Amino acid sequence: MSKLCSKESFFDLIKDDIDLKSFKNISYIEKVEEQIEKIESFKNLKENWDSYGAEKVNEDCIKRAISIVNFFKNRSLGINFSYPLPDGGIQLEMNNSYNLEIEVNPNGFNDQIIITDESGTILWEFEEPKLNAENLNKVISFYF
Repeated sequence: MSKLCSKESFFDLIKDDIDLKSFKNISYIEKVEEQIEKIESFKNLKENWDSYGAEKVNEDCIKRAISIVNFFKNRSLGINFSYPLPDGGIQLEMNNSYNLEIEVNPNGFNDQIIITDESGTILWEFEEPKLNAENLNKVISFYF
């Protein structure tokens, strides 16, 4: 089984596909930057950070989660929530008229994208060993 989180950053995989935009909404940029800082802070969590045996957050997953936030930022979309997962991964969430969840997973598990409606009904679910620009563009076309 191949490792999910490698040294190659997610940004390196998608950089040629990113449509750079200039941002006029400073508060939006600040919110995105706050999410990036929050994700970066996960590297300070130690083993058992939740007192239930949680693993230390995987550093490569941190880099890939930041790359995903930047992927959406470059399309004028923002991640609303980010939090560490007990297995060392990171979950990202975006709330619109639908809810988008992205799990960046370590240790050979597939990354996941789940879109639900307001009632929690799953409308679309996707698993991939490593998310890439093509997968995320599919999400954007479905979600927006």
